[in-house]
Amino acid sequence: MFRIIEEVKFTEKIEKLEKMLPRTAEFKRGLYITLQHIPFGWGTPVAKKPNWKYGIYFVGKSDTIGKYPAFNILYRVTDDCVYLIDMSAIKF
Repeated sequence: MFRIIEEVKFTEKIEKLEKMLPRTAEFKRGLYITLQHIPFGWGTPVAKKPNWKYGIYFVGKSDTIGKYPAFNILYRVTDDCVYLIDMSAIKF
């Protein structure tokens, strides 16, 4: 099982969402469970930029659930960790 680590940018954005959208805690739990078990199977690999750290980078798209918007999640997978780097709303 992979360990999940939130980077500062991701943490700031998810905390803002938690104040505005009541289902954010459920979304975060589901994201953690998915990435702990199948980080290579959820997102789509993206080309690594020169300044990025060690690991394989992915962008995963969440589902829209009712009025809860979909998000793109940028994350990096190393040998035993998944780093949540950034998130952006697809439609808000």
